[in-house]
Amino acid sequence: MGGVLLIRKGPAKAVWLPQSWTYDALLESAAGELGGDLAQRLLAARLEVFGGYLAIDDLDADRFESFTGAVRHALENTQGGSRRAAFAELLALLRTDPRAREGEATGTIVIDDEHRWSAPRWLCDFVAAHLGLDSHEGVLDVRNRAAELLPEVRWMFERYGDAVGRGGNAPPVYAQIAAGVNALYDALRHSG
Repeated sequence: MGGVLLIRKGPAKAVWLPQSWTYDALLESAAGELGGDLAQRLLAARLEVFGGYLAIDDLDADRFESFTGAVRHALENTQGGSRRAAFAELLALLRTDPRAREGEATGTIVIDDEHRWSAPRWLCDFVAAHLGLDSHEGVLDVRNRAAELLPEVRWMFERYGDAVGRGGNAPPVYAQIAAGVNALYDALRHSG
């Protein structure tokens, strides 16, 4: 059994559906970062307490931004593995929400002198988190590491390349992730 975190309803629906231990770990980490009534709400939504359901579609932009910051901090403090991947997926879902006030920022991965991959900043950061890298102001230079990163990007291609959300339900977001990951995988495979 896993947790359910409803981010938004409607045509642009976004729901995060992680494994239970990942869900509870995220809620506990975010609650520790936030404090106050929002922290109490997160702790009350843990699997052992409330069956693992939390809806945050009612959060105003400021509280949503605070929650997103707490998730970002949880991701930064989590080493590799499935928990980090799940936190990165949640952060992508949050950053595509209008309440996140992300803007049109773009991120770029420099693969070699001829190949660059550009995508919305949230997607570049999503990829960087999966690769265990920091995107440094939206630019990630992997010229000397492209070949060693190919297996991890191939894993991302296999997991996200078909646009099926396995860790959530947000068809428009997973379609963007699929297009971006497929393009990155293709660029890496064709780089020198």
